[in-house]
Amino acid sequence: MAVLISGEGHRQRLLAGILFALAWLFVCHYDAPLIGEVEGHLQDWMVGSLLADTDRSPVTIVDIDDRTLQSVGQWPWPRYVFADLLEQLRRQTHAVIGFDILFPEGDRTSLNRVGRRFNQEFGDYLNLASIPPQLQDNDAIFARALAQYRPVVGAAQMLFSGDEPQCEKMPAKLSAVQPPCASYVLGSVPVLSHAMSGEGVVNALNEGDGILRRSPLLINSPQGPIAGLALAMLMQHSHVSHLRTRSTLLGPELIAGPYRIPVDTDGQVWLNFSAHHHRHTTLSAIDVLTGDKLPAAGSIVLVGSSAAALHDDVTTSFSMDWPGTEVHATLLDNILTHTLLRYPSWINLWYRLMAGGLCLAVAIVMLSRRIRPVVLCLSGIVLLSCLATVVALRAYHVWLPVLFPLLGACLQLVFLTGMNALQLYRKALTWRRDVNHTNQLVMRTMAAMCESRDSETGAHIIRTQHYVQQLASYLHLNGHPEARDPMLAKKMFHAALLHDVGKVAIPDAVLLKPGKLTPDEFEVMKTHAMKGRQLLERVGKDLHSPGDFIQRATEIAGSHHERWDGKGYPEGIAGTTIPFSARIMAVADVYDALVGKRIYKPSMPHSKAVDIIRDGRAAHFDPDVVDAFIALEDKFCDIAQRFLDD
Repeated sequence: MAVLISGEGHRQRLLAGILFALAWLFVCHYDAPLIGEVEGHLQDWMVGSLLADTDRSPVTIVDIDDRTLQSVGQWPWPRYVFADLLEQLRRQTHAVIGFDILFPEGDRTSLNRVGRRFNQEFGDYLNLASIPPQLQDNDAIFARALAQYRPVVGAAQMLFSGDEPQCEKMPAKLSAVQPPCASYVLGSVPVLSHAMSGEGVVNALNEGDGILRRSPLLINSPQGPIAGLALAMLMQHSHVSHLRTRSTLLGPELIAGPYRIPVDTDGQVWLNFSAHHHRHTTLSAIDVLTGDKLPAAGSIVLVGSSAAALHDDVTTSFSMDWPGTEVHATLLDNILTHTLLRYPSWINLWYRLMAGGLCLAVAIVMLSRRIRPVVLCLSGIVLLSCLATVVALRAYHVWLPVLFPLLGACLQLVFLTGMNALQLYRKALTWRRDVNHTNQLVMRTMAAMCESRDSETGAHIIRTQHYVQQLASYLHLNGHPEARDPMLAKKMFHAALLHDVGKVAIPDAVLLKPGKLTPDEFEVMKTHAMKGRQLLERVGKDLHSPGDFIQRATEIAGSHHERWDGKGYPEGIAGTTIPFSARIMAVADVYDALVGKRIYKPSMPHSKAVDIIRDGRAAHFDPDVVDAFIALEDKFCDIAQRFLDD
């Protein structure tokens, strides 16, 4: 199995992993809005997938829809229309009826109110003597209908002002929750409020992403705790007059008779919209008014409006314009079927521990040096986290946020992998530097061996290194097509060390002869080029990664005595078939041989050596290299003077 992580630097990686986990905990504390929004959508999807219920809901909605408004007339309706609606509903016996409609002021269409206003504005009186008094007040008509049909629950709305509201502490029996305190509660006019069995608030609070997921079940007010509309209807349905709360491991519970309702510490419930609104039976109010359709006997009836003109809608995970009445119907259905989501008080602590713990687990797992354990452990972490979320949601209706912790674990993995890659890269650079130093040491050792056997050459090797470096750099800067490698000058400098390495195989009688060589001896001397190539080729085969410098050294050693016209040795190749590095070396080697002093000849003046090389252009030497030499002749002269033989 391949090594994934360097065995070194464990302490640094573990420390970096711990610091990253702490940083991620800090981010979790402020809860990034984008991540929170994505987490909310993931919650909506999983709730819809795991907690969907296909059974019909016991709640029936009587909907004041657009068709009803078109048939009955302009909103708000006269209150006697609601009285007529109740008269129709009386034809069946229902568990409870709730109005998701607020009646905060008297009916302005009542005849007695119209008469008083007529008198105020025109100074005259309408003759209402022929109309019975009980028909002159629409609120009274509606109140009588409410009194005759019980239980009926009306709507109220909590209002907040800029002033600090003055609310009493929650009673001891409700002390497990601390709901928000409203400045005051706006309900129906007294004549209607007294005729109703009770009232419940209808406010809805959206999350930070604008999506409604929670609904107030209890609020506090200067008048004391007030139930939400759904809870008020449930209390009438179950004949519950008192509420109490208790704390459990999974969070507070509101106890209403036989129902145990999970709430959060703010007195709100987390709605389960997975059933969707098609679970509820929805009847158009105009069909109920005409008697064409009526809710089934024994059902819970909720009167509300989905008409676009009334703007009574909210945004949920299923719809951008979910009718507000559907929210209360869904809440009622959730309570009756025990499918409300739970939000334990420890969820934030679990959220942070999960985020930090997963990051720390990844840091520990990443200390392994093998791929398989790392992959298996990380896969196990992800699967266990997802499984915990699924089991908690399916079995206990508890949503355990998982996206942010898993995102932190993924970022930790990327961070530590990048850190490890950086460590390996630094180690590779060190290894490469050591290899290069070793290679240079080997080359210098081999060059020293050559020099020790041919001591009269003195600093010949050093001078030729600088000559080829100057030529290669010039050709590269002037755009020579074979000198595009930006490292050419450096490679040539090191490779030139071994251009005469083959001389170690030449007998001393020939190599160290003080006079001119005979033709036979010269033929022996010429073999040093081929012997040098063969020696370096064997070295290159033995090395696991010989590198470019060995290739260039092999080319130089074997071909630096070839000629442009093909009359050189050892192979007699010509033109560009001669390796480029060898063509550069040829000019440098000949120049140094001309200006240098040997035991068999005196040194030659620089100007004469330049003339000889110029005359060898396109015959002995590559024309481009000769042109570069002519441009650099002053530097060649300086190098020759700087590195004189002892």
